[in-house]
Amino acid sequence: VILDLLSGIAVRPLLTILFGTVCGFVGSFLDSLLGATVQSSYYDDEKHVSHCGEEGRESISKLRHISGVNLLTNAQVNLASVILTTALGAAYIGPLVYGI
Repeated sequence: VILDLLSGIAVRPLLTILFGTVCGFVGSFLDSLLGATVQSSYYDDEKHVSHCGEEGRESISKLRHISGVNLLTNAQVNLASVILTTALGAAYIGPLVYGI
């Protein structure tokens, strides 16, 4: 707190918590939306489990496609949602929350 006072930067912890919360919700929404649309999901009827993507599956013919297009892997969806959330946070959410 002393360094914050000496630096002259205004400390606004409630706005920072609000900013982090809004970015978290936006990021979670984007990750879910991208995962449901551009990432394939499969269901194994024998084991009663779902799989994200088909890489590394010997018995892909036994898996039933349940959603998404086979465009991105889970890691790529995560990266895209982080990049989009960061850009939205910097360009729109931050200025809206902090009044810049």
